[in-house]
Amino acid sequence: MGFNLLDDPWIPLLDHEGRRVEVGLLEALEGGERYAGLATAHPLERAALLRLLLAAAQRIVGPDPEARRPLYHEGRLPPGLARAYLEDYRSRFDLEGPTPFLQVGDLGLEGEDEPRAITALLPELPQGGWPLIAGRPDHDPPALTPARAARALLVFQTFATGGLFNRQGVTSLMDAPAARPALFFAEGDNLARTLLLNLVPAEADDRPFWERTPTPAAALEGYRTAVPLRGPATRYTFLARGVRLLRDPDGRYRRVHLGPGWYPEKPDACPMARHFETEKYGWLPVRLGGEAPPEMLALEARLLPEGRPATLESALTLVEAFPRIGVAGQLTDPQRAAKVLGYRLAHVPGDRLPPPEVLEAAQEAAQQLERIAWQAVYTELPRASKKTQQTRMAALRPLAPYWRALMEAYTVGGLDREAVARAVRRAGAELAQRLVDSPAAAAVARNRSRALARTITGEEAA
Repeated sequence: MGFNLLDDPWIPLLDHEGRRVEVGLLEALEGGERYAGLATAHPLERAALLRLLLAAAQRIVGPDPEARRPLYHEGRLPPGLARAYLEDYRSRFDLEGPTPFLQVGDLGLEGEDEPRAITALLPELPQGGWPLIAGRPDHDPPALTPARAARALLVFQTFATGGLFNRQGVTSLMDAPAARPALFFAEGDNLARTLLLNLVPAEADDRPFWERTPTPAAALEGYRTAVPLRGPATRYTFLARGVRLLRDPDGRYRRVHLGPGWYPEKPDACPMARHFETEKYGWLPVRLGGEAPPEMLALEARLLPEGRPATLESALTLVEAFPRIGVAGQLTDPQRAAKVLGYRLAHVPGDRLPPPEVLEAAQEAAQQLERIAWQAVYTELPRASKKTQQTRMAALRPLAPYWRALMEAYTVGGLDREAVARAVRRAGAELAQRLVDSPAAAAVARNRSRALARTITGEEAA
């Protein structure tokens, strides 16, 4: 009935014939050249599994480009090194036992807390009572296989959002390391090359979960165990929550004990995140959401050096170009910290990148379009309150057709200034159509967007 993540199948991969298979961690690392990549469609699952594989590869290979370059050429990790390294920590990869993987072995053994439904690890499922349309309530949770439970556990430790707790000396739980940033990564033509591309520099004390002394439940009360959130191996396997999976007699998992996890001390920048500088808060990570699609965020992360993710920076020290750029993450509600609005996973080709100046022109055009939309709203509702005007602006979504047109152009033939100008004209025309009941506002949207398009292509504005 035991399940060890090193050998037992739980990581879904796609082989080069297009078949989906599940393998253990050792096979994924030792045979990475045999697989095209991860085969899960769930955005958070894919990102969490990639981070786990990178944490192990970080310790096996290291980030030195000179050590990675011949391996990248061969398309594989060093044979035998993964097993030699991980076998020393085999017991830490058991899903159960005294030192279970990404869990706290003695959590809940004193009987102070009732176990919760496994849905606590599955934010995409309804929580609490019966849902209105579909799903299961907490008193009748789904039964997870060991493989599915292991993936759910990994996603939860990576992406759990903070919120009220009021137990074990903790009033409010903190976010997991990747709860809010958009995560960017380079993708190779096989799994091994993807891992080699995304290895980043780390300090000597950067250690993954399995290399650290097991943390007892008592040490988690009141966030007493502080762990510096520095370095990729630590971040990618951080114990954000105290968890202990409870197996039923049939070998499935329906219940779980939960508690606070490690306290993230002295955090540094996430290697997978792109950062931008603000006057008030300093450097902050880019998040998913807003009008700009993830594909455009991925292009910006690749092409614009300021705040570039360490993963992409490291990939560019190894090769000048890589097949694809990926971005994944969850959308969170800025007004309600614990509320998750959705998940996204996007890929863009890396072989026909637009010049950086075109991307900068596209960003500037987006800002100008937003100003034009506001001018149109003021013209349509000159005496309305600011809140009413903001609601109208949100309903119009003026930049949605613009970004959509840009990504269509990139996918079909690439981005240039003409494509940016066409996207501006398209966005202006759609905005004018939505404002058809206010001819003056529609004229503002149509005429000023046309003038902006002429400016972008270098024509003299009328």
